Amino acid sequence: MNTIQQKIHSRALQLASAHRHIEAELISAIQEIDTHKVFRNFECTSTFDYCVKILKLSESTTLNCIAVARKSREVPELQKKIAAGELSVAKARKIVPVLNRENQARWLAMAVQLPQRKLEKEVARENPRAAVSENATYVSGERLELKLGVSEELLLKLRRAQDVLSQKRQRAVSLEETLEAMTGVYLEKEDPLRKARRVIAKKGTREELRASESSGL
Repeated sequence: MNTIQQKIHSRALQLASAHRHIEAELISAIQEIDTHKVFRNFECTSTFDYCVKILKLSESTTLNCIAVARKSREVPELQKKIAAGELSVAKARKIVPVLNRENQARWLAMAVQLPQRKLEKEVARENPRAAVSENATYVSGERLELKLGVSEELLLKLRRAQDVLSQKRQRAVSLEETLEAMTGVYLEKEDPLRKARRVIAKKGTREELRASESSGL
């Protein structure tokens, strides 16, 4: 190896080490964001929304980091392996569906030692649901293909919801329309950001009413 190649190699090693360190720090930061609901200060609906919109992370990176950050609360040793440079976030994400406090020694050892494809096979053998990874891929400028695994029971519920929505709209609706309607209803009821906006709107309406009454209008 000549001098130039040695310099390139040394720089690559340094950058790889820095990357592993940054991954570990990012996991810690996301844990704090999640715990303290920092996203609410930026008009974001969730930690995921904050990471994508504010931190400008890709959706796949965000999903990996959030999953690992949350699992690390249950199994702190997972985060320690990442901080020590023994495990990448992407590889740690593979064992999240099967990892718990009781089996952590076995799965962490496999995650460190096995190549990623072999690790994926072991996870799929332990948890068949994990064999289908969730993924969203752009097929055009504003359209994405969504891939995920669901249980037979959930599929039946989705089909029933599709039938109900079709009857309501008096036409055949797609699963996409069904999911959009379902998420709309859920967010309207459960989204803390929307709840806060409704409270503010009601408060403003009451104040306007009081002002008009006091002015004799």
